[in-house]
Amino acid sequence: MNIDDVQLLNNDIPYSVYEMAVSSRVVSIDIETTGLDWNVDKMATCQICIPNKFIGIVRVDDDNIGNNLINIINNSGIAKIFHYAVFDLRFFVNKWAAEPSNIICTKICSKIVSPDEKDHSLKGLLKKYLNVEIDKTQRLSDWTISLNEEQIEYAVKDVLYLYDLYKSLDVNLENLGRRGLARAAFEFVPTRVVLDIIGSGDVMSY
Repeated sequence: MNIDDVQLLNNDIPYSVYEMAVSSRVVSIDIETTGLDWNVDKMATCQICIPNKFIGIVRVDDDNIGNNLINIINNSGIAKIFHYAVFDLRFFVNKWAAEPSNIICTKICSKIVSPDEKDHSLKGLLKKYLNVEIDKTQRLSDWTISLNEEQIEYAVKDVLYLYDLYKSLDVNLENLGRRGLARAAFEFVPTRVVLDIIGSGDVMSY
């Protein structure tokens, strides 16, 4: 799939896309927001990619819950690949009362594969593992208005390569004998999200 295949949608994905996700058992997800604070700022778009089948950008807001999107987030039979899953899921849980399960995070993968590295950004990882370069200049643009071509390209690329990036990182996890460690970290992500939302934060800290 490529950028030309993207579908622009409002509020939610069609039920047929949800069924496609159930059949595929894996999707990549990313969001754009009005800011970094899940308690104050809002979701503006949700990008979803089903490998080799579907890629879409959904215009969303806090007041109109995308039920099919939430069903994907909550469905334990569908693996959801994020980069920095905790960030995105704080919005889904706080705004839409999602109950996420079966989460994969490429940032977590990278930190377990290369704990001494300082750069675990999506841009850095795509260049390192897939030799793909992405332009992040649109990151702080206004995502609440009609999207321009540059924003669409940015949003699509943020999610388009996540599956391949995860597969590459997973090979490294397996070679290092750390795949189980990564799985355990993934399983904790939904709990960490709720701890952040209720104000407990890092309960492991002194």
